[in-house]
Amino acid sequence: MNIYSLDQVVNIARTNSTIYQKLYTDMQHKLPYSLTELPILTNKLLMEFVHNEQPDFVFSNGNTHGLIFESSASTGKPKVTLFGRDEWDTHTRLLASQHWKNGSLRENDRLTNLCASAYLSYRIVHGVVERFPGKISEIPLGCDYEYEYIHSVIEKYRSNVLTGINSTFLGLAYHMLQHGLVNYNVERLLGGGELLYGAQLKIIQRAFPKAEIISFMFGTTETGVLGYSELGDALNEFSIFDDACIVEIIDELTGQPISESNKVGRCVATSLTRIAAPAIRIDTGDYACWVQSTSGKRKLRVIGRMFPFHHQFHSVRINETNIFNLIRSLEDKFPITCLQLQILDSKLEVIVSLLQEQEIEHLNTAVCEGLLDQVPGLHAYRQDISCQSVNFGYFSEATRRKGRLIVDKRQGGVPGTTIKV
Repeated sequence: MNIYSLDQVVNIARTNSTIYQKLYTDMQHKLPYSLTELPILTNKLLMEFVHNEQPDFVFSNGNTHGLIFESSASTGKPKVTLFGRDEWDTHTRLLASQHWKNGSLRENDRLTNLCASAYLSYRIVHGVVERFPGKISEIPLGCDYEYEYIHSVIEKYRSNVLTGINSTFLGLAYHMLQHGLVNYNVERLLGGGELLYGAQLKIIQRAFPKAEIISFMFGTTETGVLGYSELGDALNEFSIFDDACIVEIIDELTGQPISESNKVGRCVATSLTRIAAPAIRIDTGDYACWVQSTSGKRKLRVIGRMFPFHHQFHSVRINETNIFNLIRSLEDKFPITCLQLQILDSKLEVIVSLLQEQEIEHLNTAVCEGLLDQVPGLHAYRQDISCQSVNFGYFSEATRRKGRLIVDKRQGGVPGTTIKV
């Protein structure tokens, strides 16, 4: 298990990484390096670079032997990164060991892997199972099947652990409840990828009443593994792998690291294990805050994501951060199970599903007013905004994979599906 010093990682990045060579152009070679004096690789800088470079040279230069992954393109274009074989082994062993210690995975577990089969999440679950210290079984199923079949496989093999994207759990749970099915055998749901909101957790708990819901890990395609959750942790709370990485929460106004609890900032991470494709002070795209911990471990809570990719509607720019904030403003008033903004040729339509029926006029007013609060420029186009209330089944087929809170249905627009944030 190879873990490097900050000085080693920075020197390797300056030698082998095209993006860090450019980022560090004006920086002196002065050892030891001070973390806070290193420039942050912001989403804006990263995406400017990604859109101008060939995929093989986004993070690494020269050696490209290992596992190559693309990100989910939540920032507008997929980013390509490389894991060397030793690095991959380090990350999966860290997680396997921690899940063994904290009981997230246990001896004789039978795990069904519902992550999207071509992506890092699927491979990392598989890698953790391979390196798990105890006896454990994996059913490597993926999410690209009808929910009826997925449910039948879980039942057939009496799986007691499911791993997957939270939206896959949600879609499966909805399918089960629609058919009068409840699973009392599943003990743990190890999810992630998106934050649950509104009444989504209630749907999952009704279908899997005996299951504890735990985040499988905290990390990104670019940084790799950064943190882990334990049984009893609140959703989206993570302890940091302090020996293997450095995680900072940066104040957006001052640009300085935040040390106090409950103050929200941008999550910035440095991996001390990644050298094939270094990740140094890279903005993960998450908003987070530190939380107090009785165990002495450093813990953070992920609050939401920053989506820099914008959609243009007339003279106004809208992004998924706006819609995420709209959802947060509504979820205490309405039992939302899914919300999506659709951009049409001449109007904006907000599609909403609720756990139980509400007075539609009240919902329409709250949704439209909330959208105007989040995107004030839309006041000029207020007459073009409408809200449609639908059954969750409208979204169910789009729940297997991460999608987008915004779907551009105009000719030449950016297609998308529903995202569970």
